[in-house]
Amino acid sequence: MQPLRTLGPLMLMILLCDSSCPPESNPLTLDPPVVVGELGETVGVNCSSVNDNHYGMYWRTRNTESELEEENSFIAESLQLSDWNTAAECKIKLNETYECSKELEIIMYKNPDVSLYPTKYLIDLVEGTPFELQCDIIEVAPVQKLTVRWYKGKQIIKTDTFSNTTKRPVEESSILMVNISRGDHGAQFRCEAQLDFGPHGVQTPVISKTHQVSVLYSPAFKRNTVSDYYILKEGVNVSLLCEAEGNPPPVFSWTRDGLNLSEMTDHLNLTRVENNSIYNCTASNRLGSITKRISVQAIKVAKMPVPEVMTTPEATTPTPTYPEVSTSAAPDTSTPTISESPTPATEASTPAYTEASTARGCPLILTPPKIVVKFGDPATVNCSTSASDADLMGWESTVGGTGVVKPPAVTWRVKKLEQWTIKPKCFVTTEHEQCHVMPEVTLYKTPDMVSISAMNPGPMVEGKDFSLICNISNAAPVGNLTIQWYRGDIHVDKQTINTTIVTPLNVSSTLRITPRRGFDKSYFKCIAELHLGPYGPRPVPTMTSLPYIADVHYLPIFKESDIIMITLAQGENVTFDCTAEGNPSPKMQWKFPSAVNVIETTWGRYRNISIIGATSTNDGVYICNATNDIGTVTRSVTVIMESKTSEGPSWFIWVIVILCVVFLLCIFVAILHYCRKKNGQYSFVKTTDDIPMTDKPEA
Repeated sequence: MQPLRTLGPLMLMILLCDSSCPPESNPLTLDPPVVVGELGETVGVNCSSVNDNHYGMYWRTRNTESELEEENSFIAESLQLSDWNTAAECKIKLNETYECSKELEIIMYKNPDVSLYPTKYLIDLVEGTPFELQCDIIEVAPVQKLTVRWYKGKQIIKTDTFSNTTKRPVEESSILMVNISRGDHGAQFRCEAQLDFGPHGVQTPVISKTHQVSVLYSPAFKRNTVSDYYILKEGVNVSLLCEAEGNPPPVFSWTRDGLNLSEMTDHLNLTRVENNSIYNCTASNRLGSITKRISVQAIKVAKMPVPEVMTTPEATTPTPTYPEVSTSAAPDTSTPTISESPTPATEASTPAYTEASTARGCPLILTPPKIVVKFGDPATVNCSTSASDADLMGWESTVGGTGVVKPPAVTWRVKKLEQWTIKPKCFVTTEHEQCHVMPEVTLYKTPDMVSISAMNPGPMVEGKDFSLICNISNAAPVGNLTIQWYRGDIHVDKQTINTTIVTPLNVSSTLRITPRRGFDKSYFKCIAELHLGPYGPRPVPTMTSLPYIADVHYLPIFKESDIIMITLAQGENVTFDCTAEGNPSPKMQWKFPSAVNVIETTWGRYRNISIIGATSTNDGVYICNATNDIGTVTRSVTVIMESKTSEGPSWFIWVIVILCVVFLLCIFVAILHYCRKKNGQYSFVKTTDDIPMTDKPEA
């Protein structure tokens, strides 16, 4: 057997003609082959050999070698990651001359600190202004494993990596350039720094504080229209809308046929319209102003022809209600209907409306002028003209275009609408001009999911602010999204999203609450509602999150008053109940004067104190403490003992009486002694013989 035992080392000697071991013939295996640890940590690693016949195995750490292991083919090492140059290798002696080694790959790291701030201090951040944020990553190693991610809300907008190959901690910075727009108003930016070691693990990201931007921008009309055209029956009421948004909020002014009006709101109520007029509404703030031209035409005829409307299936095209014009009869005037077509009464009194593309208006009528379509559903809009000199008309659109057709009507129809920014245009050519109108098309998508979670881990604590976050994924248009917050059946907040982006987005809403103990076990939920206006589907598309059950931790509270005083007679029995409630459930503890007749009874988490046959030793204060994770509250009971009437005076009264008698006797004796001394007598004590008392010598 001995020749066979020496055959292995001999073969290795032949293969290893130099002092190194080729990877394919290296008998050593490290477990793990790579260690990842923070500076100062201790890691463990094992080294084993497939060769049982060797002259010893040992570890070499920098300039230190461990004891030689000659018996086994396995050696373990506890490695202290003491500095950034720490290195270790396992070695095996194959014979007296040759040895193999395998170096341990060590990845030492340091998680960084992160600081976020704007590079320039701007008092007013105006739309269109380049805005720069800097994220400083302080003391990080190894920097080549670092990834910095920039977030706008929940969306990643930029990712940075670093090529520096140094192993020691360094400082790096990442810059985010943003061309600020009005859609960024209220946006929250943050950066995250994370060390990623691939298959060897990922460290918890270090997150910066959030930087929220406030953007100033000039006014813009909400419906993106700069001219409206109203056709009304004479004598009806109408409300002209001039809704605009801006930051600072715009101030409104109105003119009628060039004359200033006193109204300063975003709507103008007209009563009993009788004349044709041109109204101009101007929305202004310190960044600019915009003006909307509204033409109002009063029709005196009893009837007004209504163009034939192409009908579509009820399930795909909602019934128009024309929200831009709200009419009502004058209080004391009977207003005839404008159309005699068989429509409901609420629609029969609604005048036709188109958006003018020229100063005098384009002789085209869209039915409906607005459509709201679910992503992937069909869409239809009819375009008609009453112009007698109309020659050609048609629809221009990326989908559903018709080309040129003969008047008086043409229909834009799409079987499956999947373009988020589509803008179909109906045009007409007359003898003198060509004009067009465009319907307002809103494509919507309900969220894929609505969920609610806590912004920070841990339970709610009474009196401390707590934030819940509602995440809405893949919804559009989020500018029409309203998030309703409920606690049980109580509505607690409503939030909207300020953006003009029409494509699907992931958005979130935060509810900040100050918990009270009454909130414990309450159900919080958020509801995402897509309010798409009168042309939108009914009921409003909604999606509700699963409930978030509140776990509110609060101080214990006693069910009885905090301070109780009780008077006991000798021999009486009494039990003190100390019951408190809290979250977590409190632990009860009594502190009381020690006495053999005081018994403490425990049941569950509650403790009671009983005094059996009260005596004077039971005088004192009995304190009950209720304690949980939030704190401790105290309730006390003061016990005062009184004597029974059948008993005589207390013993201490007798002591006082005796002391008083002794004191009086002492005074009497002192007075008598004084009197005899004054008469020349030496003592008042009578002698046993007849020798008279003599005077006291002067000396």
